[in-house]
Parts: sequence; structure tokens; C-alpha cells
Amino acid sequence: MEPFLFVPLLFAASIAIGLLGSLAGVGGGVIFTPLFLAFTAADPDVVRSTGLALAMTTSVIAGARYLAAGLANFRIVLFASSFMAPAAIMGAYMGLYVTAVFPQGAALVRLSLGAIMFLIVVLLTVKRVEWPEVPESDWLAKRLGFPSSYWEPSLRRTVKYNVRNTLQASAFLVAVGLISGLFGLGGGWALVPVYNLVMSLPLKVAVGCSVATLAVGDAAGLWVYVNSGAVVEQLVAIVVPGVMIGAAVGSRIALRIRARAMRYIVVGVMVVSAVQLLVRGAEELWA
Repeated sequence: MEPFLFVPLLFAASIAIGLLGSLAGVGGGVIFTPLFLAFTAADPDVVRSTGLALAMTTSVIAGARYLAAGLANFRIVLFASSFMAPAAIMGAYMGLYVTAVFPQGAALVRLSLGAIMFLIVVLLTVKRVEWPEVPESDWLAKRLGFPSSYWEPSLRRTVKYNVRNTLQASAFLVAVGLISGLFGLGGGWALVPVYNLVMSLPLKVAVGCSVATLAVGDAAGLWVYVNSGAVVEQLVAIVVPGVMIGAAVGSRIALRIRARAMRYIVVGVMVVSAVQLLVRGAEELWA
């Protein structure tokens, strides 16, 4: 395709990805990476690095707002980042190793990502709990000072919350970091369930902590790709601003439409991408 057509089409697609991701409550990276690996011939390392750059940029902007509003618990963000960031670095190195060492590394990446996408679909359809009832925090959460509170406008009062399963959550955070770095997805699709369903944070706090954590975790994984020369600056310069515009527009209209319907659309896109990834990966593997 000619550059004068490719650039505006890619920019428009990026806006659509940012819009859809913000309306459905998932990061743009989890839509961008599987779509581009499934339906284009782009280098897997370049696609994954761009996906992480996309996720990190939007997380840095939104994370600052959540921290300023008190919805992101800074102590929990630091705790999660200490597990997720090293795991994201390990995952990124693993991804580069697979594509560089194995002759059919790209096929293995597509097959693995296709399987992961079905896991993400399951997580996106799990019902979240707005305000979990936790009478008391576990001993580790107390020692780390996790119990806190935030102002809830819909209730017109301060909501106090406790935290549980802190030790168990660390294992999930490592897994999220590995997958984030390995596939360039970002981790918002998994961090919110971990914070909300495992650690029992209120849903708004879970979202705020998730976004703020990704700003650190995705940066760690992206550093590996940048250091290896896998980042194409021209691609990032087109995709990231587009997603940011789409996310900004989506955040404005989110209150006017049914978010559940948009989530189903995202699930449908992911299922189609997963099937295409599995088919294409199998064809490349056994070609």
C-alpha cells in the first residue's frame, strides 16, 4: 500500500482502537497487538513494542489523573509494580528470544497469543464487584498500609476499603507482567480483575490502580524492545496520538451509551482475532 494511503488509514484505525478500548474499559494495546499480528505481515517484535508504547502512553496520562483524584492507591501501585515490572522485562526478553532463535518463532507467538486471547475474553466477561465487602485486611496488607479510603460522588460519602489476598495476588501480578512483556498487550485486561476480584478493591480503585501500575510495568517491558532496536519510531508516532484522540473522545461519550454493549463488541473483535491468529500460526508452523 502507498504511504499516502497507509498513514491516514493507520491513524484512523488507531483512533477507532482508542475509542473502542476506552468505551469497553480495556487498554488499546490489547486490541492493537492481536489485530495487527492476525491481519498484517508486520514483524511481531515491532507490533509488540508498539502495543506496549501505546498502552504505556495512555496509562501515564490517565494514571496521573487517578493518583491526583485519590482513586489510585500509591502504596498498592508500588507493590504491584515491584512484581510486574521485572516480570515484564523477563517476558519481553522471552518474546525476542523466541522470534530470534526459533525459525518459526513468529508462528509460535501467533499461536500462543491466540490462546491467550480466549483467556482474556473469559476475564472480560467475568462480573465485577462494585464495592466488595471485606471486614478486615490481611496481615500483609496492614503491614504495607494498603487499607485506605476515597470520596465516592455517587454515594456522597467517603468509602473506606480493606485489602485481602495480598500474597496470592503477587503471583498473579508476575503472570500479568510476563504476558504483558511477551505479547505487548499491556495488562489492563488482567490487572482490574486481580485488584477487584482477588484483592477485593472497590471497582473504581481497581481501575485507577490498574492504569497507574501499567505506566510502570509497560515502561519496563518497552525498554527491552527499545534497547533491542525493535521499536519503529514512525509507527509509534502515528499510532499513539491516534489512540490518545480516540480514548479522549471515548471518555466523553462513555456516559451516554451502554458500556456493556461496547464490551461485547470488543469481545467479538478478540474472538475473531484469536481464531485468525491460531489459523495463521498453524499455517506458518506446518508450512
